[in-house]
Formats: sequence, C-alpha cells, structure tokens
Amino acid sequence: MIVLSIVTPVYNGARFIRKNIESIEKISIPHEHIVVDGGSTDGTLEILNEYKHLIVLHQYKQNGMYGAISQGFHESKGMLITWINCDDYVIPKTYSKMVECMLSRKGDFIYSDSFFEYIDSGKRLRKKSSAFIPKYFIKHGILPFIQPASLYSKKLYESVGGLNIRYRITGDMDLFYRMARVKEARFISYPEPCAVFLKYGESLGDKNGNLGRRELRDAGIPSPNFCSKFLFYLCRMKLLC
Repeated sequence: MIVLSIVTPVYNGARFIRKNIESIEKISIPHEHIVVDGGSTDGTLEILNEYKHLIVLHQYKQNGMYGAISQGFHESKGMLITWINCDDYVIPKTYSKMVECMLSRKGDFIYSDSFFEYIDSGKRLRKKSSAFIPKYFIKHGILPFIQPASLYSKKLYESVGGLNIRYRITGDMDLFYRMARVKEARFISYPEPCAVFLKYGESLGDKNGNLGRRELRDAGIPSPNFCSKFLFYLCRMKLLC
C-alpha cells in the first residue's frame, strides 16, 4: 500500500535531480516518486531513466510548474501527498518520522523546520525555523514553513480544489491559504528539520518578486501587518511558545 506520493516537477534539472531522487528513495515509508518532466533537453531524461523505481510523466500541457505538479497529484495513489522541487531534497530519516507522526496523530497537514543551502557560498547550511499557529500566519499572509518541509492529505488537497495552475510563483501560498481556511483541518508541527531548500538566486521566486506580489494580491491573500510580523518573529526566535 502506497502511503505517500511525492511529485517532482522538472525542466532541465540535470544539475540537481540525482540528489533529489536519491534522498527521496531512502524514505522508509511506503511511497511513490512521480517526476513530471516539462520537456528537458539537458540530459535530465537520461538521468531519470537510470532510476527504475520512478514514475516518469511527460507534461501534457505547457502550463508551468504548478500544472506539472497538478498532473502528478492527479496520477498519485498515496493518501498523503506533497511536492519536492528538483533542486530541493529531503532528510530521509527525519522525513520518515514526520510522516509517521502525521499518521499516528491523524492530522490533515504537517510541517517542520528545514534548512536553506546556499550552494554558491560553499554549500553553507542555515536552519530555517518554522512557527506554530500556522493557520493564523497563513491567513495573515505569512508562510511559517518552507514548502518542501510540508505534506498533507490528498483529501484536504481535493477539498479545496487543488492547485490553481494560473499562478507561476505563488501557487503554494495560494493552496495553503485555502487549506488554512478549512476550519476542521488539523495542522501539526514536527520539531526536526526534514528538508533542504536550495538558495542560489535562480529560482522563479528569486527572479520574479514583483510577479509574486501581484499574484498574492490576485489570490486575495492579505499583506502581513505589523502585529502578525512581530508575532511571527517571536515564534521563529522561540521567544513565544
């Protein structure tokens, strides 16, 4: 029985995809890894062919990263789902524990601390602390965790209508905002870092900040006010718990 489905969207990701695949492969929970390729020409497909356990899909429409993720989720068989971008990776042992925590506590959404890895400055790791009361922060325009350090039930995902594929930058925040507004949805915080998010100045968000802000306004997600920012700072610094 497949418990967890992880989707990885990729387009010309040969530089990073091996580490992504091999970290996810080590997760001890029964899982499937679905990679949705958007037409890579840099050797990515040849790398994918080396890993026979992968489910490789070819993106049937050129509708961006969130279109690829949505396609992967549609084909997924796990009761829990998430996506890990091709340039990010998981910490298998703690990630597996996070999934076990989700199952034992019967949550709808779980998230953890994570690391930023700055690959253009000696691969320096910096811990990125998450914050509790996630629903409050998300509804006030603050994402209190890093996307690859989160997963959720497919039931919750489908109940809010899935990803909005018209967004290029902020599809994750839009999805989590709609999930946070489900009153009965139970969000759980896991205390150990479970994923690594690469920072190297070439992500869509890094290069398209103005577009991201326009998309957030279009989605009706409020800008954080002073009180929510200050409360977030206190939570992140573990000054309030």
